[in-house]
Amino acid sequence: MNTLVFDTNGKCLYSINYQVMAENYPDAGKVLHVESELDPNHMWYDFEAGRMTNKTPFDEVLATNEIRNLPVGTVADVNGVQVIVDDGSLELEVTVSQILPVTISHVAHHTKTVEVSCEA
Repeated sequence: MNTLVFDTNGKCLYSINYQVMAENYPDAGKVLHVESELDPNHMWYDFEAGRMTNKTPFDEVLATNEIRNLPVGTVADVNGVQVIVDDGSLELEVTVSQILPVTISHVAHHTKTVEVSCEA
């Protein structure tokens, strides 16, 4: 028996290869017991649907100075500064034209680094 511990946002924090009781993690959003061993980097807990599910790839759209089609709540790391996307897109302002690497993460998707062409 394996135990998966999820935070209140649905992120899988731990995959433990023995049974642990929910009382041991009182601040967890959800504690599940499963038969198979699962990679916590590939799972998340969907509280709306009431079930654990696999993470999926982002379906982002890159444009000049912008990343579109991001789920609300996506965290973007731009040069070490984290920005939370609250409207589905991230606009980037630069002082010098460049290709800017941006790491995007969301509880329901695999973390990914994209390169955005930016113009000053």
